[in-house]
Amino acid sequence: AGIVASALLSWLVIRVAKRTQSLESDLREAVRYKEIDVHYQPVIDLATGRCVGAEALMRGEHPRRGMIPAGEFISVAEKTDLILPMTVIALRKIVDSIGPLLRADPDLQLGINLAPQHFASTQIIDIVSEASQQGLPASQLIFEITERGLVADENSVARTVMSGLAGMGARLAVDDFGTGYSSLSYLQRFPLDYLKVDKAFVDGIESETASSGLVDQILLIGKPLDMQIIPDCCENTYHASQL
Repeated sequence: AGIVASALLSWLVIRVAKRTQSLESDLREAVRYKEIDVHYQPVIDLATGRCVGAEALMRGEHPRRGMIPAGEFISVAEKTDLILPMTVIALRKIVDSIGPLLRADPDLQLGINLAPQHFASTQIIDIVSEASQQGLPASQLIFEITERGLVADENSVARTVMSGLAGMGARLAVDDFGTGYSSLSYLQRFPLDYLKVDKAFVDGIESETASSGLVDQILLIGKPLDMQIIPDCCENTYHASQL
């Protein structure tokens, strides 16, 4: 039984490794031919029911495997050197597909996710600046940062990147708030504008007393810091052609 279990485990490890290597190779081809696509998740004002913007999400469709789960290919991109060139491709497509809509309605906002790798250097500032010059209004962008992408060092590159983005007029949000970082001191150190409450907390508001209490506490945290709260409760995404 031990031999069989060991053999099965080895087979699984080898299969996962081969799949990851294959996906990385496929992603490199997708970057080479600019085949990274962008879908949009609507942002709704709960008070009025009006769509006030969207969140841009990178998507990849494999010629044989179909649509690859976002978590799978983003994970591979973050572990390699692919996330930055993928971001460049995505922003250029956003400029073409949503740029005219944003310029026509200055009240609309567009959320864009950033990975921890975007804060290892200041390159993302140049990438956003180029997109802004091409017609993507930086003042209407909200860059979403996961808690694991934030660091404790006040003089870090991450702070320089965030200050640079804020200097262009963009706003910053903490994505999946409450699921990762152990210290809340970063809320004061970094120029943050929004707290995006993790979907797991939002889903449990009506059925779980604990979740409801946690959301109440998040609201109390955000208010004195003059930060707006965004509940993450939508799963539907749309291609630009559907908007």
